[in-house]
Amino acid sequence: MAKQSSAAPLGIIFKGDNADGNDKYKEELIRAGFRCHLVPVLSFYYCNAEMLMNILITPEKYSGIIFTSPRSVYAVRKAVENFNADQRYYLLEKWEKLLTFVVGEATQALAKTLLGLVPIGGHSGKADALSSVITSVVAPNKKPLLFPCGNLTNETIPKTLSEATIAVESIVVYQTQPNCCLRETLQYILFKEGKPDFMVYFSPSGVKYALPLLREIDFPIDKCKFIAIGTSTGDAMVKMGLEVAAIAMHPTPEYLAQAIMNL
Repeated sequence: MAKQSSAAPLGIIFKGDNADGNDKYKEELIRAGFRCHLVPVLSFYYCNAEMLMNILITPEKYSGIIFTSPRSVYAVRKAVENFNADQRYYLLEKWEKLLTFVVGEATQALAKTLLGLVPIGGHSGKADALSSVITSVVAPNKKPLLFPCGNLTNETIPKTLSEATIAVESIVVYQTQPNCCLRETLQYILFKEGKPDFMVYFSPSGVKYALPLLREIDFPIDKCKFIAIGTSTGDAMVKMGLEVAAIAMHPTPEYLAQAIMNL
């Protein structure tokens, strides 16, 4: 990205509910010579904990488990923490012997560190890519795969696996909603820093909640470049009328920085 002034290009990252100064994406962009701010576009809360606990105590009913976001891993970890130490060890040992599938390196790392599982598919950056991994590993007409997910998770994995006669049992373990401080945070940054050169979206739900707000406050969308993390987010941006300037094909800080530098 070419500098539009003597100052380094300015970006805003719409990312989950974690906007602390230690975010690895922000750090990587600063190292690459950009200025950037994190705006927490979403907030999350966990749900159906008791139902999840009842499921986790019956690993023999499943052939494995699917995680498509860090939140789903955290939800399972929170549920497991309700058992005593001996029960936790027993259950996690049982689940470790089953197949674990994940989307993305961040989710893979959490499944390892928080649950002691051995994930497959961490290189996949989106649901349809993981579906292909699963169908290449799991035989049809076997025990179902457990799929703890969020309320806004798309149906790509259940639909694709169902077509391959691989059963999936979904349970909503967290709810996603717009961050209550989104408008105030964004307006403060725009007032303090001025118009950004680029904006980054991490998820379709982030697009859903942040883009209408930009239009409400008359932000000059045609004067800014919009970058997506993954093709699913890119598709959501296009559907809402945005021109996608670049897509980071893998959800890593390095891929994001490279996508922006190539503009």
